[in-house]
Amino acid sequence: MVDPLDDLLSEARVFYHTLVRVGERLHEHEELSLGMRAILERLVADGPQTVPDMARARRVTRQRIQALVDALKHHGYVQASPNPAHRRSVVIELTADGRQVIARMKRRERAFLAANVDPGADPAVSNARIAAAVDTLRVLGEQLEGGL
Repeated sequence: MVDPLDDLLSEARVFYHTLVRVGERLHEHEELSLGMRAILERLVADGPQTVPDMARARRVTRQRIQALVDALKHHGYVQASPNPAHRRSVVIELTADGRQVIARMKRRERAFLAANVDPGADPAVSNARIAAAVDTLRVLGEQLEGGL
């Protein structure tokens, strides 16, 4: 008998790789890694913030976030602004080009999802079940992170 937690983790890994493949095909001309895209999404959702704040929220090292931010600066998608709360830790914010690229990516994804996933037609992927899955993954992630 398969342990439900093992089964969930296995499916999460398969799903992650599916998302990577879909993202690569949908956004092949954007030259953005998943990590870079995650930074753009975070800035859209939460507004300008420091590299250390982003690192804490993503549960990764400050150095990793800094490398992604540097790459995004190179593309012209983010910029650094003075931080009134801290002289050495600048605030990272989206540029107009950064807003455009993430909006373009989201439009492509919404079109792809609309053509391939229908929560209204398939009870297995209803909005309620999707919300429950999100909640379950969030809680499991927090518990796993707490064990590190």
